[in-house]
Amino acid sequence: MSTTPVSLILLASAGLGIYMFLKFLRGERNTGGMIATHLILGAAALEQIALLFRGAPNGETWPSDSMLKTGATFLVFAMMTGFAAPLLRSSNGVKVLYIHVGVGAIGALMLLGWVMKT
Repeated sequence: MSTTPVSLILLASAGLGIYMFLKFLRGERNTGGMIATHLILGAAALEQIALLFRGAPNGETWPSDSMLKTGATFLVFAMMTGFAAPLLRSSNGVKVLYIHVGVGAIGALMLLGWVMKT
């Protein structure tokens, strides 16, 4: 199994997330389609990472070291905070959004660093 799909999906999700965060900082609202696309791409990236952990259907597996596991943990936490941010809808929601952006960026960079290392 190649790491190319993980890299491309993760880069697409992170790129869209950065664009949405910049729109948020300018005071513009993000459309539901952009949010849904970001969610689907993030979930697809986590699914691809799960395949790297468990192995592809043909039995091929990748060595999962602590960098991959830590990056995946950060992305799971980013997914949970992404769900929590709109539910809070107050000043705490904005704080959770900042946490979501920071944790997601750290997780994506760790996973991309792991891909470049392997």
